[in-house]
Parts: sequence; C-alpha cells; structure tokens
Amino acid sequence: MWSIVKPAQDPQARAAFCKSAGAGRRSKCDVNELLAELDVPLLVLHGSKDPWMTPKRAEIIVQMYENSTYRLVESAGHCPMDDSPEDAHMHLRHWMESVGH
Repeated sequence: MWSIVKPAQDPQARAAFCKSAGAGRRSKCDVNELLAELDVPLLVLHGSKDPWMTPKRAEIIVQMYENSTYRLVESAGHCPMDDSPEDAHMHLRHWMESVGH
C-alpha cells in the first residue's frame, strides 16, 4: 500500500500519471515523446512474467533512453514491487545508490 500512497502524494503525481497512462496506441502521445522529455535517470524494473511489457519492449526503451538502467525481477509480473517486493526493493536500492540518491 505504501508503495502507491507515498508517490501519489507528490505534487506532480497527477500530471505524471496522466502523461504515462495516456501514452501508447490509444493516445496521441507515444513513448518516444515521453523519453525525449525526460532529463533524469530512469530505472526499467521489469517482471519476467509481465504479459504487457515484453523483454523486447523493455530493451527498446533502454536503447532509446541512454540514461536508463534495466533490471529484471524473476517470477514477477506487471507489478514487480507487489509480486516480489524484496527483489524489487533490492534492485531499486542498488539503482538509487548508483545514481547518487
């Protein structure tokens, strides 16, 4: 629950959610546009059993955005932080340390 509540309290949360949720085939905004606007480190935390974000799609994102890091969470689905919180936390912690947070 905390993994959802705390980020949702950020003043920019609504705008970020709307922008990312609206990206894709059904909208006029695509991933290329979103990545072009980013100027921060990006962690692609991918669950190996995610039915929507395939490994190929995750790799494309990492190739498109040079300031990104890819981490695979084995036995996790679309929400690795819920499916495998210990592994997701470990990857997140190591990534944050690597980018100086």
